[in-house]
Amino acid sequence: MQLNIRVDKDILQQFANQLGTKVNDDSFVIPKKLGSGLAKKTSFNGKLEFVSMQFTLNQPIQTASENPENSPYFLLNINLSQKPVDKIVNTKRVKIQRDTPSGMLFYKPGTSVSSISPVQVPFNIFLIKFPKTLLEHYLEKKEINHIMKVISTSNLIYEDLDLNSENYLRETLLPSSNTFQKHSNLLNFLGLFIKKLSSRETLDTTENINPTDLKNLFIIAGQLRNPLVNNTPTIENLAESSAMSLTKFKNVFKQVFGTSPYQYHLKAKMQYAYRELAQKSYTVSEISYKLGYSHPSKFTSAFKKHYNILPSKIKV
Repeated sequence: MQLNIRVDKDILQQFANQLGTKVNDDSFVIPKKLGSGLAKKTSFNGKLEFVSMQFTLNQPIQTASENPENSPYFLLNINLSQKPVDKIVNTKRVKIQRDTPSGMLFYKPGTSVSSISPVQVPFNIFLIKFPKTLLEHYLEKKEINHIMKVISTSNLIYEDLDLNSENYLRETLLPSSNTFQKHSNLLNFLGLFIKKLSSRETLDTTENINPTDLKNLFIIAGQLRNPLVNNTPTIENLAESSAMSLTKFKNVFKQVFGTSPYQYHLKAKMQYAYRELAQKSYTVSEISYKLGYSHPSKFTSAFKKHYNILPSKIKV
């Protein structure tokens, strides 16, 4: 089965129409012949839309989605599943999964995505759609200009799903949450994502990323995503592994992930530490040595600089 979805139209209604089912109370049930599951939409003042899709299919479905060049909307695609979703983004094949460098995929205008959902695999997919004008309600003009420049100079934009973002998303999904709570949690989630975009460096030039470059880049990012890899290769070795020149590798990495390889690996280490400390799995000293720090004080300093809170103050 082939589905064709436009971001600038009603996403839930398009899915329902093409799957052969009906929308009731802003939700629909997956037809039994296709599998099982539920899709639900929550809208806030016509400016923010949240679609949750939890399903298991008994036949593959190919979905081609497009955010047209003239679209007034942005879209975030988040995969909380344990299984990856293969996607072709602007002709480039990638995997979108919770615990990979591409936990969140950002659809700017001009983005086209194609994916095939495999059978007998539980999926939890979430879509957050918002108009460009929403930025004007919450951000200063200087920050908006920076973000728009970041977006315009990046062919592909991915972000990892950090613990705080995931918590806000899960709070949004709680049945006990009322509309005010859902709206608040969703705005907090978007606030963290916008902060990630704001912290990205703008590039003077946009590198052409071919499928081989992107594949190599994701292999390297996957390695750097491992917080327990303490002997991080030099930038020169990473560039050589990617089969790119040093200049191109640094530009492409920043273009796709918004930061340098060193900062990307550091962020993975800090996120790992935050999770383990919140769950009381290890002490501060144990975490510091697991992450390769020669003394807990050095880890504490790095953690405080990253989160603006001492690791000993982290609570569940």
